[in-house]
Amino acid sequence: MKYILHLFVFLATPLLSLGQNSLINSSISSGIGNCYTTQEGVWSLSTNPAGVANHNQYSIGVGLKNNFGMNELSSRTFVSAIPTSSGVFGVSVQQYGFELFNENKFGISFSKILSKSFNTAIKIDYYNTHIENLENTGFFTFELGVQKKLNKKLTLGSFIHDPLGLSTNTGIPSIIAVGLVYNVNNKVKMFSETESTNFNQMDLKLGLEYQIIENMYLRSGYSSLSNKNTFGFSYNIYNKYLVDLSTYHHQTLGFSSQISFSTSF
Repeated sequence: MKYILHLFVFLATPLLSLGQNSLINSSISSGIGNCYTTQEGVWSLSTNPAGVANHNQYSIGVGLKNNFGMNELSSRTFVSAIPTSSGVFGVSVQQYGFELFNENKFGISFSKILSKSFNTAIKIDYYNTHIENLENTGFFTFELGVQKKLNKKLTLGSFIHDPLGLSTNTGIPSIIAVGLVYNVNNKVKMFSETESTNFNQMDLKLGLEYQIIENMYLRSGYSSLSNKNTFGFSYNIYNKYLVDLSTYHHQTLGFSSQISFSTSF
C-alpha cells in the first residue's frame, strides 16, 4: 500500500501544482477566470472574506469541485456567515483529495464595515495534510482582505494569504492578489485581477458576467498563468437559493467542473 500511495502522489504532483489554489476559490470565481478579490456574499468566505462584511442574513453554502474527472482530486467546501452587531463572523471548511491523501483547511474569519465604501477582514486558517500511514501534519496561518468602492461603478479588492510565509515548505502557497470590478451597466460586470504566488509567479486574470434575465447569469474568464478559459452559470431560485456552476478545459487533462449551493435565512 505504501508503494502504491507513493506512486500516486508522485504522479499526481503535476496535477496538484495546477490546482494548488483549489482551497482559495468558489464556483462563482472559477467561472470568471478565478477573479475573487472583489467577490461578495457568503462564498467570499472561501476567497476574500471582506466581501461578506455587508451581509445581514445567516447564510450557509456547500460546494463540490471535480478536477479533471478524478475523484481523488476533488475538493469539498462548506461555508457559513453569521452577522452580528459588531461585524460578520464566518466559518469555512474545505478538503482536497481522498482518504489516502488529503489537504484540509479550517477557517474562522471576521469581516467589518469600516466606512460606507471600505470593508476589511481577517481570517485564521488551520491547514492539515494527511497521508495515510506516512504523515499527518498541520500549521496555522492567516489571511487579510479589503474591498474599497472607488465610485458607483468601480470597486477595488485586495487579498493576502500567509503574508509571513508560515506555509514555507508545506506546498501551500503564499498569495497576494489585487483586482477590480467594473459595473458596465445593470447587466454586465467586467473583472480584472493580478495574483502573485509565492511572490514570484504572476497571473493575470480577466472575467465577464452577464445577466441574461432576472436572477440568471452567464460568466466567462481567462487565466494567463494556466492559460485556461473558464465558463460559469448562476441561478437564484426564488431569490433565496443560489446555484452556481463553472467549468474549464485543460488540453491534456480534460474538464474540471464545480458546483455550489447556498441559501440565506
